[in-house]
Amino acid sequence: MSFAAANLARTRQAVAGRFVTLLDRLEPTPTELAAYARHKASVDRALGLVSVRIGSMGRGTAIRGSSDLDLLTKLSREAVTAGGRLEPSDRVLRRLRDQLNATFALTEVRRDQVAVVVQFGKGDRAVDVVPAVFDGMVVVDGVGTMRPRFLIPNGDGRWQQTSPEAHDAYVAQADVISGYKLKRVARMLKFWRGCRIPAVPLQSFHAELVLAATGPCVGAKSYAECMVDALAALAARNGRGLQDPLSISGIIPAASTRRGAESCHQSVLHSLDHARRAVVAERGGSFQEAARQWGIVFNGSFPR
Repeated sequence: MSFAAANLARTRQAVAGRFVTLLDRLEPTPTELAAYARHKASVDRALGLVSVRIGSMGRGTAIRGSSDLDLLTKLSREAVTAGGRLEPSDRVLRRLRDQLNATFALTEVRRDQVAVVVQFGKGDRAVDVVPAVFDGMVVVDGVGTMRPRFLIPNGDGRWQQTSPEAHDAYVAQADVISGYKLKRVARMLKFWRGCRIPAVPLQSFHAELVLAATGPCVGAKSYAECMVDALAALAARNGRGLQDPLSISGIIPAASTRRGAESCHQSVLHSLDHARRAVVAERGGSFQEAARQWGIVFNGSFPR
């Protein structure tokens, strides 16, 4: 093997090692997972209901120290029906907040647009409680099995359809096709958005569905190359919302506001430029420059 070839091999191995280190650091700790299990049990006892984990925790893409626990709390249709029609979802959220407030008197409980947020651990381990009403079963092409569909608050007093089980299965299937890289890259994107100052207001659900729908992690690629292709897939959307590939939840926004979506796009473009420079440097055998560029992407938080 020539000196150049040996140097290139060492460089690629070194960069790959840094990404493995980063991924190890993003795994939620057993202590965190145990705490979230206790908080779920506490919420279920307070409401006298059974909830299921959704969001990052449900899909297996949560990261250490910064992921909330999202709970889908199933309510009977009778409990939220008045005059033969579903009550406004904001009224249901208010009742849910008051019920949780009565139990967790020493813990901050507040209403969000679509959930009631219980700030366990002084806010370090927030739990978002989303009220849901069963709305039939849905058959998802490519996923195969029928999944339950629910109505949840949409943020303006009405209800919207969702099927966490269907979306979880869709992402899981895409993860298998990617060689189990997709969920790890999703974790890196979540870490990336939190590294930036200010933090990038990218919605996790949007990012994961973009990864699953566009396939940037598919093929014989390093994590560095997957990260470049993931940022490129997000950049190609120009901050636009994504039509739900399962045709259940309508448009999945990149951020909660238009200004946030524009900010996301600019942050993605900036990081994509430096990520591409990092891969070029790696292919040229320059580990120091590759590490420097990844340090810019992750705002100084790339493993050293």
